[in-house]
Amino acid sequence: MVFGNLRIYFQESWAELRKVSWPDRQTVVNLTLIVIGVSIAVGAYIAILDQVMHFALSQVFK
Repeated sequence: MVFGNLRIYFQESWAELRKVSWPDRQTVVNLTLIVIGVSIAVGAYIAILDQVMHFALSQVFK
């Protein structure tokens, strides 16, 4: 009984995956580059903010 339900689940899942409108390769590459770029920018912003806060607090508690 369990394996029958599992088989039905996978059949239905596969049928749903065939309905998905997948993006083309160029769209995936472009969006990946955007995510990487934004991640680097946010990381740099946080690193700069951390250095500024470290400097400011070290001056306050000197």
